[in-house]
Amino acid sequence: MGSNSSYWTIFAQKFHIIGPPFAPSPEDGCAMESAVNAWAGARTSDDPLRVLLLGMTPRIARMVFPAPTSMLAIDRCDAMVRHVWPHDVTARRQAIVADWHCPPVGNASQDVVIGDGALNCVRYQDGMRRLVSSVRRVLRSDGTFVVRCFVQPPSPEDPEDVMKQIADGPSFHHFKMRLLMALQKNSREGIAVNDVYRFWTSQNVDVGELAARTGWDPQEIQTMELHKGPNIIHTFPTLEEIREVLAPCFRTISVRIPQYCLGERCPLVTAKP
Repeated sequence: MGSNSSYWTIFAQKFHIIGPPFAPSPEDGCAMESAVNAWAGARTSDDPLRVLLLGMTPRIARMVFPAPTSMLAIDRCDAMVRHVWPHDVTARRQAIVADWHCPPVGNASQDVVIGDGALNCVRYQDGMRRLVSSVRRVLRSDGTFVVRCFVQPPSPEDPEDVMKQIADGPSFHHFKMRLLMALQKNSREGIAVNDVYRFWTSQNVDVGELAARTGWDPQEIQTMELHKGPNIIHTFPTLEEIREVLAPCFRTISVRIPQYCLGERCPLVTAKP
C-alpha cells in the first residue's frame, strides 16, 4: 500500500506536466459539457443539479454546468486533493478524500456522476463492475454517467513497433499511451507501471537526444520515472468490454469519439439507467 500511495502522491505533484491524451483536451471538456447540458435540458425538475466527480480533474472541476449545480469531487489520495484540485467554491464545488467504491452520498442522490479515466484505474472485470455498481447506486433513476475512457485498439500494437515510431506522434504523452497499451497482454492482467518502466529502461533511450529531435519537453519524457517501483495496475479494455461492464446497470450507452490524434482510444461514454 505504501508504494501505491507514493505513486499517486508523486503523480499528483507532477500532474501539471501531464498533457493530452492522458489529460482531457479542450475538445474533451466541451464534449463533457455538451453531454451534461443535453441531459439537463431534457429533465423536468428545477432542483439544483448534484454532480459527483470521480477524481480531481481540473478541467471537469471548471466546467460550466447548468446553474445551480453542486459538485462533490472524491479521491482516495490526499495529495490529489491538495495538489490537483483547483480549490473549493462555496455552494458550488468541494473536494474530499473518499473511496469511489463507497462514496459518502446517499443512494439515488446524484444527478450526474462524471470522471476522466476512472474505469482505467480499477481492474477488469471485477473492479470495474464494482465501481459501475457503486455509480449506479448513487445515481438517480433519471441520472447520467459521463466518463472518458482509454480503450485498447481492436488490433493491439507490438511494443517494439511503437518504439520504432517513438517520434511520430505530436507529444511524448501520445507515445506513452501507445506503449502502455502495447505492453498490456490482456484486459484482465492490465499493465503494471513498473513493467512499463523496466521495458523503457531496457531500450536505452537518450532523453536529451529525443527531446532535441522532437522538441518535446524533457520533463514530460522524465514522467517515465513515475513508473519505477510501484505495483500499480492500469487497465485498458476494449470499447466492447467497457460496454459489457456497463450493460448490467445501464440501459442506454452512447459513445463519442474525439477528433484529435489517438482520439479513437479516448472515447467519451455516456450511460443512462
